Amino acid sequence: MRYIAHIIIFLGFLFFPVVVSAQIDTIRNRTEKNKSRFEQIMENETERKQSTDTNNLHQYYLIAEELPNWFFNPSDYTNAPVFFIGISEPGMDSVKASNLAVLRAKSLATLSTGTEINNVSDNFQVARETGRDYNEDSHYLDFSRLHDSSLVDSTDFKVNKIFYTKYKEAIALVSYTPNEQGCDTLSVDGEIMQLAREDSYDIENTVVCSMDIDFSPYDTICEGTEKNHFLLKGLDERFNIISVYNEDTIEFPFHPYNYVEAGETKKDSTLNLLSNPANLGLWNAFVNLVFSNVNYFNRNLESKVKTSQDNYNLKNQGIIRTVSQNRIRFGIDSIALRNNELFLKLELDTF
Repeated sequence: MRYIAHIIIFLGFLFFPVVVSAQIDTIRNRTEKNKSRFEQIMENETERKQSTDTNNLHQYYLIAEELPNWFFNPSDYTNAPVFFIGISEPGMDSVKASNLAVLRAKSLATLSTGTEINNVSDNFQVARETGRDYNEDSHYLDFSRLHDSSLVDSTDFKVNKIFYTKYKEAIALVSYTPNEQGCDTLSVDGEIMQLAREDSYDIENTVVCSMDIDFSPYDTICEGTEKNHFLLKGLDERFNIISVYNEDTIEFPFHPYNYVEAGETKKDSTLNLLSNPANLGLWNAFVNLVFSNVNYFNRNLESKVKTSQDNYNLKNQGIIRTVSQNRIRFGIDSIALRNNELFLKLELDTF
């Protein structure tokens, strides 16, 4: 019996690896099935989460950003004779955004004390007569260039307010008190072009708006120098925005930007003169309105007019060209926001 028991034990050890191997294979197969099932669940949940995140992001941008009271009433927050607001692009690091917003506010402040504006405007009136048909339309091209170069000092400026929006834009209110001891150069160049075509059917507008800033300290060639180039080109709903800050291109995130006042809107019908939608970011709307206000005021100033008229192929074409050069001072009078439309009124004068 002992001999038979030894044989059974021996056979048990002999077949044990086979049993273990079979169990391992079973466990491995089960594990693979579980792994596949888990991966499928994970993919489904991840896709669901990504979809949820996308929906949440969409909802996030639909909720309007409340802008502070000082943005709409900047004169209440500074005693300086000159002040202006600067805004960065969205999606920026808070430090860089603040630096850019302050630089733009300083630049517009110096520009407001006296900008030279050169303007060329062409008005085309075209009439065509073919058989019984008579068509008349007009084309209007307006281009203005603003420039100022000032000697400034760091003590000339004071940052009164800074606000950082949920869209990662910095808004800065900067006051400016010029003195005669400035040794740093701050040069600002702005351009705005508006093209309109009007007939009995539609009106089309093309807008180009750009601003170049070059700040150069007196005691160094490169260190401390700040530069910014901003360019907007738009045609109907198509647009392109380019912004470069200190040789770094700023990526512009395209979202439906939405803003409201953090309080009751003041009713002022005079603000209906010039407005711009803010859905492409606050800076784009703001700088457009600053240059448009100055340009609109300049159209009523002294200018030289040239006219010409051609007749050929039953077509009568008249061209009126206006050229002007003036110096203008300006400052913020009123800012309002209604239905995500930014309104800006400037106080303007010549000198």
